[in-house]
Amino acid sequence: MPVITVAQREAYESAEISVSADSGCQLYYTIDGSEPTAENTAINSNTLHLEPTGQDETILLKVIATKGDKKSEAASTTLPFRRERQVTLQVSREAARYDNDDNVLVAVNADDAEILYTIDYLDNQKQGTIRDVRTGISITENIGLPFSQYANGGTLVLQAIAIVDGVVASPAARLDFAFAAKNDNAFVVDGISYSLFDDALQAIEDSTENILYLQKDVELGSDVLFPNKAITIASTGSGLQYRFHADSIQLQQDITFCNLQYDIGNLYANGHNITLTEDVTAPFSLLGHRIFAGCPYAEGVPFITTAELVELTIGGNGNYTIYGSGAVGTSLTGNVRITANGITGKAARAIWGSTVNGTVVLNETELNDNIQVELGGDGQ
Repeated sequence: MPVITVAQREAYESAEISVSADSGCQLYYTIDGSEPTAENTAINSNTLHLEPTGQDETILLKVIATKGDKKSEAASTTLPFRRERQVTLQVSREAARYDNDDNVLVAVNADDAEILYTIDYLDNQKQGTIRDVRTGISITENIGLPFSQYANGGTLVLQAIAIVDGVVASPAARLDFAFAAKNDNAFVVDGISYSLFDDALQAIEDSTENILYLQKDVELGSDVLFPNKAITIASTGSGLQYRFHADSIQLQQDITFCNLQYDIGNLYANGHNITLTEDVTAPFSLLGHRIFAGCPYAEGVPFITTAELVELTIGGNGNYTIYGSGAVGTSLTGNVRITANGITGKAARAIWGSTVNGTVVLNETELNDNIQVELGGDGQ
Protein backbone atom coordinates (compact mmCIF):
# COMPACT_ATOMS: atom_id res chain seq x y z
CA MET A 1 0.00 0.00 0.00
CA PRO A 2 1.33 3.50 -0.77
CA VAL A 3 2.35 5.84 2.06
CA ILE A 4 1.02 9.40 1.82
CA THR A 5 2.89 12.26 3.56
CA VAL A 6 1.48 15.80 3.49
CA ALA A 7 3.84 18.69 4.23
CA GLN A 8 2.68 21.00 7.01
CA ARG A 9 0.34 23.63 5.62
CA GLU A 10 -2.61 25.81 6.39
CA ALA A 11 -5.96 25.18 4.75
CA TYR A 12 -5.74 28.23 2.46
CA GLU A 13 -2.35 27.16 1.06
CA SER A 14 -1.40 24.69 -1.67
CA ALA A 15 -0.63 21.11 -0.64
CA GLU A 16 2.71 19.40 -1.27
CA ILE A 17 2.20 15.65 -1.03
CA SER A 18 4.80 12.91 -1.11
CA VAL A 19 3.72 9.35 -1.98
CA SER A 20 6.01 6.38 -1.62
CA ALA A 21 5.62 2.71 -2.54
CA ASP A 22 7.78 -0.32 -3.30
CA SER A 23 10.42 0.03 -5.98
CA GLY A 24 9.08 -0.35 -9.53
CA CYS A 25 5.49 0.60 -8.66
CA GLN A 26 3.41 3.11 -10.61
CA LEU A 27 1.15 5.40 -8.60
CA TYR A 28 -2.31 6.66 -9.58
CA TYR A 29 -4.64 8.99 -7.70
CA THR A 30 -8.11 10.53 -7.54
CA ILE A 31 -9.33 13.57 -5.56
CA ASP A 32 -13.07 12.99 -5.82
CA GLY A 33 -13.20 10.06 -3.42
CA SER A 34 -13.53 7.44 -6.14
CA GLU A 35 -11.28 4.37 -6.26
CA PRO A 36 -8.19 4.98 -8.45
CA THR A 37 -7.39 2.74 -11.40
CA ALA A 38 -4.68 2.66 -14.04
CA GLU A 39 -7.01 4.84 -16.11
CA ASN A 40 -6.60 7.73 -13.63
CA THR A 41 -3.82 10.33 -13.47
CA ALA A 42 -0.40 8.95 -12.68
CA ILE A 43 1.90 10.48 -10.08
CA ASN A 44 5.35 11.24 -11.45
CA SER A 45 8.42 11.64 -9.23
CA ASN A 46 6.34 10.48 -6.26
CA THR A 47 5.24 14.09 -5.67
CA LEU A 48 1.80 15.62 -6.01
CA HIS A 49 1.03 19.36 -5.89
CA LEU A 50 -2.57 20.46 -5.27
CA GLU A 51 -3.66 24.08 -5.51
CA PRO A 52 -6.58 25.69 -3.61
CA THR A 53 -9.70 26.08 -5.74
CA GLY A 54 -10.83 29.32 -4.09
CA GLN A 55 -13.74 27.53 -2.47
CA ASP A 56 -14.34 26.13 1.00
CA GLU A 57 -14.07 22.39 0.46
CA THR A 58 -12.41 19.23 1.74
CA ILE A 59 -11.10 16.75 -0.81
CA LEU A 60 -10.49 13.04 -0.33
CA LEU A 61 -7.22 11.97 -1.94
CA LYS A 62 -6.85 8.28 -2.79
CA VAL A 63 -3.71 6.63 -4.19
CA ILE A 64 -2.99 3.11 -5.44
CA ALA A 65 0.25 1.42 -6.46
CA THR A 66 0.41 -0.97 -9.43
CA LYS A 67 3.14 -3.34 -10.57
CA GLY A 68 2.48 -5.56 -13.56
CA ASP A 69 -1.04 -6.88 -13.14
CA LYS A 70 -1.04 -6.36 -9.37
CA LYS A 71 -2.80 -3.47 -7.65
CA SER A 72 -2.60 -2.38 -4.01
CA GLU A 73 -5.39 -1.27 -1.78
CA ALA A 74 -5.96 2.50 -1.84
CA ALA A 75 -4.27 4.74 0.69
CA SER A 76 -6.26 7.88 1.47
CA THR A 77 -6.14 11.18 3.31
CA THR A 78 -8.46 14.19 3.59
CA LEU A 79 -7.20 17.66 2.69
CA PRO A 80 -9.14 20.76 3.79
CA PHE A 81 -9.00 23.74 1.44
CA ARG A 82 -10.49 27.09 2.39
CA ARG A 83 -10.94 30.29 0.49
CA GLU A 84 -8.24 32.61 1.81
CA ARG A 85 -9.57 35.34 4.11
CA GLN A 86 -7.82 38.59 4.90
CA VAL A 87 -7.84 39.65 8.54
CA THR A 88 -8.04 43.42 9.01
CA LEU A 89 -7.03 45.20 12.21
CA GLN A 90 -8.46 48.68 12.72
CA VAL A 91 -7.04 50.70 15.62
CA SER A 92 -9.20 53.31 17.35
CA ARG A 93 -6.26 55.69 17.66
CA GLU A 94 -2.88 55.30 15.97
CA ALA A 95 0.34 56.51 17.57
CA ALA A 96 4.04 55.75 17.29
CA ARG A 97 4.11 55.20 21.06
CA TYR A 98 1.24 55.03 23.52
CA ASP A 99 1.00 56.16 27.12
CA ASN A 100 0.61 53.53 29.81
CA ASP A 101 -2.91 54.66 30.64
CA ASP A 102 -4.17 55.00 27.05
CA ASN A 103 -7.44 53.27 26.17
CA VAL A 104 -7.01 51.78 22.71
CA LEU A 105 -9.45 49.42 20.99
CA VAL A 106 -8.78 47.25 17.96
CA ALA A 107 -11.62 46.12 15.69
CA VAL A 108 -10.92 42.85 13.86
CA ASN A 109 -12.71 41.57 10.77
CA ALA A 110 -12.29 38.55 8.50
CA ASP A 111 -15.46 38.22 6.43
CA ASP A 112 -17.57 35.35 7.72
CA ALA A 113 -14.81 33.59 9.66
CA GLU A 114 -14.24 33.02 13.33
CA ILE A 115 -11.22 34.98 14.58
CA LEU A 116 -8.62 33.83 17.09
CA TYR A 117 -6.20 36.31 18.63
CA THR A 118 -3.28 36.56 21.04
CA ILE A 119 -1.70 39.52 22.84
CA ASP A 120 1.88 39.01 24.01
CA TYR A 121 4.22 41.30 25.93
CA LEU A 122 7.81 42.19 25.03
CA ASP A 123 9.90 44.23 27.43
CA ASN A 124 11.93 47.30 26.46
CA GLN A 125 14.73 45.04 25.20
CA LYS A 126 12.16 43.23 22.99
CA GLN A 127 12.52 40.12 25.15
CA GLY A 128 9.49 37.89 25.67
CA THR A 129 7.52 35.01 24.18
CA ILE A 130 5.22 35.39 21.20
CA ARG A 131 2.75 32.53 21.14
CA ASP A 132 1.37 30.63 18.17
CA VAL A 133 -1.79 32.54 17.33
CA ARG A 134 -3.56 29.24 16.69
CA THR A 135 -3.57 28.79 20.47
CA GLY A 136 -5.44 32.09 20.90
CA ILE A 137 -8.95 32.82 22.06
CA SER A 138 -12.00 33.66 19.99
CA ILE A 139 -12.98 37.29 19.54
CA THR A 140 -16.43 38.31 20.71
CA GLU A 141 -15.95 42.11 20.69
CA ASN A 142 -13.37 44.78 20.01
CA ILE A 143 -10.02 44.07 21.67
CA GLY A 144 -8.78 46.40 24.41
CA LEU A 145 -5.01 46.70 24.72
CA PRO A 146 -3.90 46.19 28.37
CA PHE A 147 -1.01 48.68 28.52
CA SER A 148 -1.62 49.50 32.19
CA GLN A 149 -0.89 45.90 33.24
CA TYR A 150 2.79 46.46 32.45
CA ALA A 151 4.15 49.31 34.57
CA ASN A 152 7.60 49.29 32.95
CA GLY A 153 6.35 49.82 29.40
CA GLY A 154 7.41 47.80 26.36
CA THR A 155 5.55 46.42 23.34
CA LEU A 156 2.28 44.54 22.99
CA VAL A 157 2.10 42.20 20.00
CA LEU A 158 -1.40 41.55 18.68
CA GLN A 159 -1.94 38.66 16.26
CA ALA A 160 -5.16 37.39 14.70
CA ILE A 161 -6.15 34.65 12.24
CA ALA A 162 -9.35 33.53 10.56
CA ILE A 163 -10.77 30.08 11.31
CA VAL A 164 -13.34 28.29 9.13
CA ASP A 165 -14.68 24.90 10.15
CA GLY A 166 -11.91 24.54 12.69
CA VAL A 167 -9.00 25.13 10.29
CA VAL A 168 -6.86 28.21 9.59
CA ALA A 169 -8.18 30.21 6.65
CA SER A 170 -5.87 33.24 6.59
CA PRO A 171 -2.32 34.39 7.13
CA ALA A 172 -1.76 35.83 10.59
CA ALA A 173 -2.28 39.59 10.87
CA ARG A 174 0.04 41.33 13.32
CA LEU A 175 0.42 44.78 14.86
CA ASP A 176 3.02 45.88 17.39
CA PHE A 177 2.12 48.60 19.92
CA ALA A 178 5.02 50.31 21.70
CA PHE A 179 3.99 51.98 24.94
CA ALA A 180 5.59 53.98 27.72
CA ALA A 181 6.15 53.01 31.31
CA LYS A 182 3.66 54.04 33.93
CA ASN A 183 4.49 57.61 34.97
CA ASP A 184 7.00 57.78 32.11
CA ASN A 185 9.33 60.72 32.86
CA ALA A 186 6.62 62.06 35.16
CA PHE A 187 8.93 63.24 37.95
CA VAL A 188 11.65 65.89 37.91
CA VAL A 189 14.22 66.39 40.63
CA ASP A 190 16.93 69.01 40.21
CA GLY A 191 16.30 69.15 36.45
CA ILE A 192 16.53 65.38 35.89
CA SER A 193 13.49 63.33 34.82
CA TYR A 194 12.52 60.03 36.42
CA SER A 195 9.86 57.45 35.55
CA LEU A 196 9.90 55.52 38.82
CA PHE A 197 8.62 57.28 41.92
CA ASP A 198 11.13 55.43 44.11
CA ASP A 199 13.99 56.69 41.93
CA ALA A 200 12.71 60.25 42.22
CA LEU A 201 12.41 59.97 46.00
CA GLN A 202 15.93 58.56 46.22
CA ALA A 203 17.20 61.50 44.18
CA ILE A 204 15.48 63.85 46.63
CA GLU A 205 17.10 62.12 49.59
CA ASP A 206 20.55 62.16 47.95
CA SER A 207 20.53 65.85 47.06
CA THR A 208 19.95 69.22 48.68
CA GLU A 209 16.85 69.61 46.51
CA ASN A 210 13.51 69.24 48.31
CA ILE A 211 11.02 69.87 45.48
CA LEU A 212 9.60 67.04 43.43
CA TYR A 213 8.03 68.39 40.25
CA LEU A 214 5.37 66.66 38.18
CA GLN A 215 5.36 67.04 34.42
CA LYS A 216 2.40 64.75 33.74
CA ASP A 217 -0.43 63.04 35.62
CA VAL A 218 0.84 60.47 38.14
CA GLU A 219 -0.66 57.13 39.22
CA LEU A 220 0.76 55.52 42.35
CA GLY A 221 -0.47 52.46 44.23
CA SER A 222 -1.24 51.64 47.85
CA ASP A 223 0.85 51.99 51.01
CA VAL A 224 3.33 54.47 49.52
CA LEU A 225 5.99 55.47 52.06
CA PHE A 226 7.50 58.93 51.64
CA PRO A 227 11.16 59.68 52.42
CA ASN A 228 12.59 60.77 55.74
CA LYS A 229 12.93 64.30 54.44
CA ALA A 230 10.54 67.25 54.24
CA ILE A 231 9.53 67.75 50.60
CA THR A 232 7.24 69.77 48.37
CA ILE A 233 5.35 68.26 45.43
CA ALA A 234 4.26 70.65 42.69
CA SER A 235 3.36 70.76 39.00
CA THR A 236 5.98 72.16 36.64
CA GLY A 237 5.35 75.62 35.26
CA SER A 238 2.53 78.00 36.06
CA GLY A 239 -1.08 77.41 35.14
CA LEU A 240 -0.57 73.65 34.85
CA GLN A 241 -2.11 71.26 37.33
CA TYR A 242 -1.15 67.62 37.06
CA ARG A 243 -3.05 64.93 38.91
CA PHE A 244 -1.29 63.18 41.78
CA HIS A 245 -3.16 59.97 42.57
CA ALA A 246 -2.47 57.33 45.20
CA ASP A 247 -4.65 55.03 47.26
CA SER A 248 -2.75 55.64 50.50
CA ILE A 249 0.41 57.46 51.58
CA GLN A 250 2.26 57.47 54.91
CA LEU A 251 4.64 60.29 55.75
CA GLN A 252 7.98 60.17 57.52
CA GLN A 253 8.48 63.94 57.38
CA ASP A 254 6.54 67.13 56.60
CA ILE A 255 5.02 67.56 53.15
CA THR A 256 3.61 70.42 51.07
CA PHE A 257 1.45 70.06 47.97
CA CYS A 258 1.39 72.99 45.52
CA ASN A 259 -0.34 73.70 42.22
CA LEU A 260 -1.65 70.19 41.49
CA GLN A 261 -4.78 68.06 41.49
CA TYR A 262 -4.73 66.26 44.81
CA ASP A 263 -6.26 62.78 44.47
CA ILE A 264 -5.05 60.74 47.45
CA GLY A 265 -7.52 58.38 49.11
CA ASN A 266 -5.88 58.26 52.55
CA LEU A 267 -2.98 60.48 53.60
CA TYR A 268 -1.45 59.68 56.99
CA ALA A 269 0.64 62.48 58.51
CA ASN A 270 2.09 60.01 61.03
CA GLY A 271 2.75 62.93 63.40
CA HIS A 272 4.18 65.26 60.72
CA ASN A 273 2.82 68.42 59.13
CA ILE A 274 0.74 68.55 55.94
CA THR A 275 0.14 71.67 53.85
CA LEU A 276 -2.09 71.98 50.80
CA THR A 277 -1.64 75.45 49.34
CA GLU A 278 -4.39 77.64 47.92
CA ASP A 279 -3.66 76.56 44.33
CA VAL A 280 -4.42 72.87 45.01
CA THR A 281 -7.66 71.36 43.72
CA ALA A 282 -9.18 67.97 44.53
CA PRO A 283 -11.22 66.20 41.82
CA PHE A 284 -14.43 64.45 42.84
CA SER A 285 -13.91 61.00 44.33
CA LEU A 286 -16.57 58.50 45.38
CA LEU A 287 -14.29 57.25 48.15
CA GLY A 288 -13.33 60.77 49.22
CA HIS A 289 -10.04 62.32 50.30
CA ARG A 290 -9.25 61.49 53.92
CA ILE A 291 -6.41 63.12 55.85
CA PHE A 292 -5.25 61.73 59.19
CA ALA A 293 -2.91 63.36 61.72
CA GLY A 294 -1.84 59.92 62.94
CA CYS A 295 -0.80 56.64 61.34
CA PRO A 296 -2.49 53.77 59.50
CA TYR A 297 -3.26 50.49 61.24
CA ALA A 298 -1.30 47.41 60.24
CA GLU A 299 -1.16 44.04 61.98
CA GLY A 300 2.12 43.57 63.82
CA VAL A 301 3.23 47.19 63.27
CA PRO A 302 3.36 49.83 66.08
CA PHE A 303 0.23 51.94 65.79
CA ILE A 304 0.99 54.68 68.31
CA THR A 305 2.02 58.14 67.07
CA THR A 306 3.70 60.67 69.34
CA ALA A 307 4.18 64.32 68.31
CA GLU A 308 4.24 67.60 70.18
CA LEU A 309 2.12 69.35 67.53
CA VAL A 310 0.73 68.19 64.20
CA GLU A 311 -0.36 70.95 61.81
CA LEU A 312 -2.77 70.15 59.00
CA THR A 313 -3.17 73.22 56.79
CA ILE A 314 -5.63 72.37 54.04
CA GLY A 315 -6.40 75.05 51.47
CA GLY A 316 -7.45 75.28 47.87
CA ASN A 317 -10.61 73.86 46.37
CA GLY A 318 -11.97 70.41 47.14
CA ASN A 319 -13.85 68.12 49.48
CA TYR A 320 -11.95 66.46 52.33
CA THR A 321 -12.53 64.53 55.53
CA ILE A 322 -9.93 65.48 58.16
CA TYR A 323 -9.26 63.59 61.38
CA GLY A 324 -7.08 64.64 64.30
CA SER A 325 -6.33 60.95 64.86
CA GLY A 326 -4.90 58.03 62.96
CA ALA A 327 -6.87 55.16 61.45
CA VAL A 328 -9.26 52.92 63.36
CA GLY A 329 -7.40 51.07 66.11
CA THR A 330 -4.55 53.61 66.45
CA SER A 331 -3.55 56.15 69.07
CA LEU A 332 -2.00 59.60 68.77
CA THR A 333 -0.36 61.42 71.68
CA GLY A 334 0.07 65.13 71.04
CA ASN A 335 -1.83 68.19 69.92
CA VAL A 336 -3.34 68.74 66.47
CA ARG A 337 -4.12 72.04 64.77
CA ILE A 338 -6.33 71.90 61.67
CA THR A 339 -6.57 74.97 59.46
CA ALA A 340 -9.20 74.64 56.73
CA ASN A 341 -9.17 77.42 54.14
CA GLY A 342 -11.90 77.51 51.52
CA ILE A 343 -12.48 73.76 51.35
CA THR A 344 -15.62 71.73 51.91
CA GLY A 345 -16.12 68.42 53.69
CA LYS A 346 -15.94 67.33 57.32
CA ALA A 347 -13.55 67.30 60.25
CA ALA A 348 -13.54 65.41 63.54
CA ARG A 349 -11.36 65.01 66.59
CA ALA A 350 -10.92 61.32 65.82
CA ILE A 351 -12.32 58.60 63.65
CA TRP A 352 -14.39 56.02 65.51
CA GLY A 353 -12.24 53.39 67.20
CA SER A 354 -9.13 55.59 67.52
CA THR A 355 -7.89 57.85 70.31
CA VAL A 356 -6.14 61.23 70.63
CA ASN A 357 -4.36 62.11 73.85
CA GLY A 358 -4.18 65.86 73.40
CA THR A 359 -6.16 68.77 71.99
CA VAL A 360 -7.53 68.98 68.44
CA VAL A 361 -8.31 72.51 67.23
CA LEU A 362 -10.14 73.37 64.02
CA ASN A 363 -9.76 77.02 63.02
CA GLU A 364 -9.46 78.19 66.66
CA THR A 365 -12.31 75.91 67.84
CA GLU A 366 -11.42 72.90 69.95
CA LEU A 367 -13.06 69.63 68.93
CA ASN A 368 -14.08 67.71 72.02
CA ASP A 369 -15.76 64.62 70.60
CA ASN A 370 -15.75 62.46 67.52
CA ILE A 371 -18.80 64.07 65.92
CA GLN A 372 -17.97 65.33 62.45
CA VAL A 373 -18.09 69.08 61.86
CA GLU A 374 -19.17 70.35 58.44
CA LEU A 375 -16.62 72.42 56.57
CA GLY A 376 -17.98 75.17 54.36
CA GLY A 377 -16.34 77.36 51.76
CA ASP A 378 -15.16 79.63 54.57
CA GLY A 379 -13.41 76.74 56.27
CA GLN A 380 -15.93 75.78 58.99
